[in-house]
Amino acid sequence: MKRFSSRLLACVCALALCLSPLRPAISCPLCLSPGQTLSEAVSEADIVVLTQFVEAIRKTPDSEASGVVYQTLETMKGEWKEKRIQLDRFEFGQPGDLYLLTGKHKPSKSGDEKLNKAASVEWLSPKEVSEVAFRYVQQAPNKEASGAERMKYFLKFLEVADVTISNDAYGEFATAPYEDVVAVKEHFPREKLRQWIRNAQSATATPVKVRSGLYCMMLGHCGDASDEKLLESLLTYTPKDEFPLGKDGAIAGYLLLTGERGLQKIEELYLSNPKAPTVDLLTVRTALSFLWSYEPTRFPKDRLRSALRLLLDRKELVTDVISDLSRWSDWKAQPRIISMLTSSSDEHVRRAGVAYLLISIDSGKKPEEKLPHVEEAKVVIAKLRETEPRLVKEAEILLKRPVRP
Repeated sequence: MKRFSSRLLACVCALALCLSPLRPAISCPLCLSPGQTLSEAVSEADIVVLTQFVEAIRKTPDSEASGVVYQTLETMKGEWKEKRIQLDRFEFGQPGDLYLLTGKHKPSKSGDEKLNKAASVEWLSPKEVSEVAFRYVQQAPNKEASGAERMKYFLKFLEVADVTISNDAYGEFATAPYEDVVAVKEHFPREKLRQWIRNAQSATATPVKVRSGLYCMMLGHCGDASDEKLLESLLTYTPKDEFPLGKDGAIAGYLLLTGERGLQKIEELYLSNPKAPTVDLLTVRTALSFLWSYEPTRFPKDRLRSALRLLLDRKELVTDVISDLSRWSDWKAQPRIISMLTSSSDEHVRRAGVAYLLISIDSGKKPEEKLPHVEEAKVVIAKLRETEPRLVKEAEILLKRPVRP
């Protein structure tokens, strides 16, 4: 159960980060996406309409609702002239509530698209909005605009009073490429970021805590020495049975701001500390991976390798750390990993170690170079093919490579 829990948490961090070195920077690496944003919904729709809830449809006053009726107030996209829209399914709502309806054309049997009739449109789930929220999405730059232009617009709406708008603006940052986010760092509202981070510390609502990771990362880009104490105050150990929402962003922001001095602090507090909670170590691992993939000039590669290498001492994380080190081409860890093949009885660890050695062998692109770590790995793998062929086969399957007979 302990192994399952740590792996589950690792998966959560990995999904939040999306940091495989083989994929491009497709979204903010320290943000958990809340789902589809309003501008994404508008972009994918053929018709977008601001409506007002009129009534639920019932066969008798006491029967369950079988549909709902909306009144068209304003068409934002596409051609729509009908005054009312009826959905033959139940949707919650109160008379007078405003909803954004998005729909896709349904081709008729003849292949022609019939406009202006509800039956010709497949309407998606209505999104409740205020009039202000409707204007917010109506005025947002479209997907053809530059990333920087879009981020400048949504930056103004982070933490506004309208929850629909503030959550959506965060969602735009969470789904934006990291390069677009940092392209507007000169516009980051430093003073507001400080207050938003403080608010998140005392918040109980999950969305607020989640957003703090983004704000800490932003402060790491625009802050100065006076912000160091604020970010350092977030480096406390996570209480048992809690998940450190936003903490990976806090650690990343702290490291962006403090550099080598901050990394030494992180090593002392977490990586070298056998009492550091596992959930916190997972957030540190996420932050280090963020720096490796998205801020490659902030720290020397060997410095990040040496920091992550310290987690080889944590049994609950060692399998994943070995995998990370192989992707980072950390061959200085090889002697330690080879020793684990005999000292560890954990099949997961041993399989990860063999996979590491197979990758080590592949790193020798020029056979004539005779790299020491490559030759050492070849000797160990050759011996294991004789003594433990099943283990080597499983590692080859793990790496999705042809299995040698």
